[in-house]
Amino acid sequence: MSLSHGKNYTKDIIKIRELYQEFIKNYNKLNKAFDLSNPIQIYTMFNYLLYKGYLSKDKEFQFSGKQARDINCLIGTNVIIGQAVCRHISAMLTDILNDYGIESSQLGVYSIGYNININININIIDKPKYTKEELIGLELI
Repeated sequence: MSLSHGKNYTKDIIKIRELYQEFIKNYNKLNKAFDLSNPIQIYTMFNYLLYKGYLSKDKEFQFSGKQARDINCLIGTNVIIGQAVCRHISAMLTDILNDYGIESSQLGVYSIGYNININININIIDKPKYTKEELIGLELI
């Protein structure tokens, strides 16, 4: 409670958590109805339902972080809002698998952009065609 400064225990968050857990339980009833037993089968169904919008309000899903509300204990709820990115999607799948009895954890990664600058000082060749032997004989500085 002290790590979230009590935010995870407000009346609203508690209600959202209850509704989200009910959603996860009902989702797993669907997995059982289709007799899905391994993570690949469960993921395939999840992926189909996700991108067709069946897991989101108004049956609209967009891969976007524009309206992301990262509630640390309920990251998967963004999928239901209809806009989510990989951290939200993987959190929901993790919750589904764990509730189904398949041990699962999220693996967080972070990638920053990078630039590679390669400075090579070479002579530009004026003639458009050379033989293989001539090209081998050229010296690049």
